[in-house]
Amino acid sequence: MFIPAKYCQVAVDDSALLIFDGTLSLGWKNFRKSKLETRFWVGKQSKVIVNGAFIVYKGSDIRVLDNAVLTLNDGFCNDGVKIVCSKSITIGNGCVISRDVIIRDYDAHQILSTDYEIAKDVDIGEHVWIGERAVILKGVTIGYGAIIAAGAVVTKDVPAKCVVAGVPAKVIRENAEWR
Repeated sequence: MFIPAKYCQVAVDDSALLIFDGTLSLGWKNFRKSKLETRFWVGKQSKVIVNGAFIVYKGSDIRVLDNAVLTLNDGFCNDGVKIVCSKSITIGNGCVISRDVIIRDYDAHQILSTDYEIAKDVDIGEHVWIGERAVILKGVTIGYGAIIAAGAVVTKDVPAKCVVAGVPAKVIRENAEWR
């Protein structure tokens, strides 16, 4: 099921595939009179898969570019989150994504080099907590139960049950648990 709130802008190409084995709620808000716009754009031949209930709070901007695959499992992202998917982004079950987080699987501009890849998959595991204004960049896998500190810029894989912080993010604690 797809539930966009009043102030949502939704654009889904006719060739895109939306698969709902659950519910995607867009533009959820704590302040009922808020007119902050939420955007959801799905390009040509792309796919959005929703397993469970995923809630996108107001002011967020989700873009699934042509031929890309975005998979959302049970969880939510708070106000102002930006997700740009050019290849593949998976957000695991039970993830909590704080305000103003950015998740991108590509760079948007090509660097002229023979070994350069403009896009790489992002895989965020189950029960991951991403702190406010963190940035998750292309090619990253985040393990089960990891915690991404506020403001961290994640450029490399994060092991399970670790806390990472800083720019670029580094492990600052192992065997961490949260609820």
